[in-house]
Amino acid sequence: MNLSIIINMHKMTVRLFNWNLLSTRLASPFYHVHCKAEHLDTHTRQHIVEQRLFAETQQQSIICLQELSEEWLSFLVPKFETSNYTFLYDSQWLGVESTL
Repeated sequence: MNLSIIINMHKMTVRLFNWNLLSTRLASPFYHVHCKAEHLDTHTRQHIVEQRLFAETQQQSIICLQELSEEWLSFLVPKFETSNYTFLYDSQWLGVESTL
């Protein structure tokens, strides 16, 4: 599920986009028995996510992503950098707290 919210504050519009990407290690037919296999394929998912996030960067959205695996990080960080976005990441399970 993704969520887009537009907030008007003091004549300033802020667009917030929130999306749970589903960690790559959980994107398997074992966990998601009702999903088509192609929807769980990493390359298919990356293509869909890249298109949607590119559209959000064009709108200068604040983007919040959940369930970022190491695979998602290595795929997304360079894309955000080319769009002049600062990538903030915090994960206790990876032991990482940093600005990329």
